[in-house]
Amino acid sequence: GYAALGYLKTFPFNGLKIDRSWMKDFPESQQAQSVVAGIIALARAFALTITAEGIETEAQLNQLKQLSCEEGQGYFLGRPMPLAAFSTLLERTTQNQAEPV
Repeated sequence: GYAALGYLKTFPFNGLKIDRSWMKDFPESQQAQSVVAGIIALARAFALTITAEGIETEAQLNQLKQLSCEEGQGYFLGRPMPLAAFSTLLERTTQNQAEPV
């Protein structure tokens, strides 16, 4: 409640994560959509980086983009993998990027 919101002024931090429990019914549930939109608006008012956890569908990702959520985590974006597999994926991804002009 109020005491928890007081931490926004008291402790220095630069980011806020939206817990995966809100993603379960998002964006289908109006309640979940309202809470997520409110969290994002509050984080933006404090100039915090916003990360949504538990993104599992394209609909969730698209709605979060519309709400200006900056970062996301979840199975839709990428499943956990061993370090060697991640290193290979990262190398392939960076090799395929065009050089800036």
